[in-house]
Amino acid sequence: MVGKEGAHPGLEEAYANASSSWQAENHFARIEATPSVSGMPGVAAYSDGELRETIAAEDAKEGLPAFMEDNHIPLLQELGVGTFYRTTHSGRKVVVTVVDPYGDAKTTDAKKELRDIAKTTKTYRFGWINGVQWPEFVDQIGIYKENFPQTLVIDAPNKIHFVHRNTSWNTVEFLQAVQEEKVDAEGDGASWVSFLTPGPTAAMVLVGVLMVGLTLAFSETA
Repeated sequence: MVGKEGAHPGLEEAYANASSSWQAENHFARIEATPSVSGMPGVAAYSDGELRETIAAEDAKEGLPAFMEDNHIPLLQELGVGTFYRTTHSGRKVVVTVVDPYGDAKTTDAKKELRDIAKTTKTYRFGWINGVQWPEFVDQIGIYKENFPQTLVIDAPNKIHFVHRNTSWNTVEFLQAVQEEKVDAEGDGASWVSFLTPGPTAAMVLVGVLMVGLTLAFSETA
C-alpha cells in the first residue's frame, strides 16, 4: 500500500478484506514511495516485476475481488506439483506449452509467445511444463519430445485436453479453434491429474504467486 494510511477509507477497507482472504496465497505490503503508475490512486498487480493491471481507487471497493481473481496467478508460470493443481483448478482452462528447457533453443521463444498471448486475454490461465522432468505427463497426453515445444489446452475438472496438432495453425489460431470447438477433446486425464496433484505435505507448503498488489492511496492534506 502506498500513501498515508487512512487516506482512502473505502480502498483501505477493500484492501484489508482482500489481504485477509488471500493472505495464504499472495503477498501484500505498504510502501511509502510513489511508483510511476498511471491511473492511480488504486491497486496495481505485478507479475514477475512487470505491471500487469490496475484498478482505480473508486472502483476497488466493489471491483477488488474480481481484480484479485484475475490476477492472483502469474501470467505464465512453471507448472508442477502444487502449481499445476492450483492453476488448472482455478476456474479457467489452462494453456500449457510443454518444453525441453535444457537443450531446446526454441523454449525461450515459445515461453515468450505464451506470455505475450496471456497479456491479451482472461479466458485462460497460462503455464509451461518441463517435459523432460515429467515424462509421464508427456506420455499421457500423447506427444513426443521431438515435437517440443508443443501447446495444449487443459480442462482439468473435466479431465480432458486439446493438443495443438494441426501445424497449419499458429498458437492464436489454435486457441480460437478450441473456443469454436473445432479441436477434438482427447483422453481421460485421470492419470496426469493424479501425479501432478499435491499430497497433504505439498499442499501445506504452497506459497504465494509472483504477484504484488500495491494499493496507492494518495492524500495531500493541508
